[in-house]
Amino acid sequence: MTSETRWMISQQWMLLLFLLASGYVLGGFLGLGLEAVIVTLLGFFLWHFWQFVKLYDWLSDGRKKSVPEAGGPWYRIFDELHRWRRRARKDRKRFLDIIEEFRTSTEALADAVVILSPDNAIMWANQAAKELLGIDRRYDAGTRITHLLRTPEFVQYMQREAFEEPFEMSAPAMPDKRLSIQVTPYLQGQKLVVAQDVTRLHRLEQIRRDFVANVSHELRTPLTVLNGYLELLSSHDRLSTDQMAQVVHNMTAQAKRMQAIVEDLLHLARLEKSGAARPVSGWDVTSALAQVKQEALALSDGKHDIRLQIKGKTRVRIEERDIYKICSNLVSNAVRYTPAGGRIDLIWEADSAGGNFSVRDTGPGISSTDIPRLTERFFRVDDGRSRDTGGTGLG
Repeated sequence: MTSETRWMISQQWMLLLFLLASGYVLGGFLGLGLEAVIVTLLGFFLWHFWQFVKLYDWLSDGRKKSVPEAGGPWYRIFDELHRWRRRARKDRKRFLDIIEEFRTSTEALADAVVILSPDNAIMWANQAAKELLGIDRRYDAGTRITHLLRTPEFVQYMQREAFEEPFEMSAPAMPDKRLSIQVTPYLQGQKLVVAQDVTRLHRLEQIRRDFVANVSHELRTPLTVLNGYLELLSSHDRLSTDQMAQVVHNMTAQAKRMQAIVEDLLHLARLEKSGAARPVSGWDVTSALAQVKQEALALSDGKHDIRLQIKGKTRVRIEERDIYKICSNLVSNAVRYTPAGGRIDLIWEADSAGGNFSVRDTGPGISSTDIPRLTERFFRVDDGRSRDTGGTGLG
């Protein structure tokens, strides 16, 4: 018991004794001394009981009304309750502000965020959860997440509760997207689920695998040929002049093939180098495309009908080496994949808005499902056909 409490109790005792003495004296003048003491004592306790009733009524009403006013020792009690209520309101407002800030920040995230109860029921989800997972907090609150994401592997992942490693799956709302789902338990069994779009990383991993497979194949073939000729030269002391010429010719062709692969890789690295400045100059369309056509004719060896059409202005400002390689790759692909006897049209059209170069051929074409992947490094529509005709998928 604190000294302040002891002082308050002593004050109440002194007040009670004073009231009893005063009542006894005043009642003595009327010959009702004992009655006056009883009435005074009863009034003292009734006053305190009324203060207790006001406190109990305020608590029973959910503390919605203002804190009652009181005097005496009850003043200190009600004053502390009033201070506590003001602090509680401030804390509640601060807590609500934190919640609102959390919701606002999670709404701005591109990642899906879902809060689960201990039994995996959805408590809250941001807007990205609707887009990536198909979870709408307005309608799905209270529903178990495994009732909405029914992939058997994900259901098993949630049942095992081994959340050390993230779980990957296709987005239910957008099957072309790949998601990495990380579940983090917190508090009393609640879980924070974060789903991140890793489609780009997934594609990069696929590109890496394609790179290893394609470049390994492209390098292995010429290396095998070179190794075979080297073994031939080491095991045969004498070769005729014609045989030696054929061997040298074939080895040179394979060496040039490997050199072309390396040059393609170096050119790609130069194009993707961050901040690399490329010189821009006037590009003579007529002479450049005429050279592209001549290369196509040489590659075709008379097997195709190749025509060049030029319309509009024939000089544009652009990086010459890159644009020439792009045009050359387009045309060489058309020659490689157009059957003998087919037609290939090289068309240049230009106006005040700029120029457009297109290649039309009578070849098999490209499936609409493969068109979005044409700009991916090392991607080839048909691996078997591409390997028959050469190429690494860098063009």
